[in-house]
Amino acid sequence: MQDHFKPTYWLIVGLAIAVIGYQFCISFLPIPKENIRLVDTGQGILLGSVLTAGISWLIGGSPSLKKTPPTGTTTADISATITQEEKKEG
Repeated sequence: MQDHFKPTYWLIVGLAIAVIGYQFCISFLPIPKENIRLVDTGQGILLGSVLTAGISWLIGGSPSLKKTPPTGTTTADISATITQEEKKEG
């Protein structure tokens, strides 16, 4: 199985840098009044989807990756049968 972490990591880092650059530009460069709503929408999409999805993937991992138990641990099936019998006196 190929390791997809490294290229995905760098993709997320690159997108995060691009979003931070966009945020810097809209914060310090003048924006025409007729384009303010478009800039707000773009900012919401970038912050809400790109950064949130990227950070979530880095923290939680890809759901498609199969997780294996750590080495040195064992798994066992435990079962029990419980019966109820009347207590005999005497």
